[in-house]
This record gives sequence, structure tokens and C-alpha cells, in this order.
Amino acid sequence: MMIKRPQIDRNSIFMAALVMVSLALFFIPTGFEQIIAGNAVRCKAEILKTDNSLMRQHGIVKTGAQKLKLRVLDTKYKSQELEAFNQLIGKMEMDKVFKPGDRALVVLNLKGDSIANATVIDQCGGIFVRPLFSGHDRCCGKGRP
Repeated sequence: MMIKRPQIDRNSIFMAALVMVSLALFFIPTGFEQIIAGNAVRCKAEILKTDNSLMRQHGIVKTGAQKLKLRVLDTKYKSQELEAFNQLIGKMEMDKVFKPGDRALVVLNLKGDSIANATVIDQCGGIFVRPLFSGHDRCCGKGRP
């Protein structure tokens, strides 16, 4: 009696090769592992004052920039007041227009030990940004989770 060896078809070999290449590519470092630059600090801030003179309204869509005066609420830069711009790109699902009293997630770009500029990321507690700021899950207070 002759023993039959299982036939390995070309599709299975190709699939196995793709899986091995995919796994190899998954573990190769890309340089994008760090989300934030080394000379930047994430923090929360309170919006003190807004200037909407650079904003334009086209129907229901807003574009331009909103000038913000904000106060840092944590990190070693706590209580410092600075100005930042909130760029509006005309996509209502992505743009956030701030008003005084709002709290925001901010990235402070540093030059040496001083703040070079600030970038407003999103309203504190935003569902899309919350995973990026895992240490700030409950930064808003005011009864928000």
C-alpha cells in the first residue's frame, strides 16, 4: 500500500510567505514609535480669552484661526499664561471653536527650558484625543468623565 503525502498547493505557500513578511514588517522599527517630540510637553490648559477676528464663516463652515489666551493647569509650567492659535480647516467634525472657560489639551513646544509655542490639540475630554493623552483621562473636571 502506498502512503499519500498531502499536497501543498501554491496558494498555501504564497499565503504563508505573506504572513511571514507581514510579521517581519510589523516588528521592524519605523521611527514613529514616539507620538510626541522629545522637546514637547503635553498638558491641560484653561482658555481665558478668545479673539475670533481671524475666523471667517462660509455658510455653516468656519475657516481661519482663533487666537487664544490660555493658562497652563499642570506640569512644571503651571499658571503660565500664553497665546496660541486654533487653526480651523473647514471640517465641522474636526474643528473646535473654543470659548472662555473651556479646557483644552495642549502641546507645549520647548526651546531649552522655556516655552517656544503652544499647540491646542482638542477640547479636554474629546473622545478622539483621550487615548493619546492617557494620563489625562479626567482632566476636565466639571462632572465630565
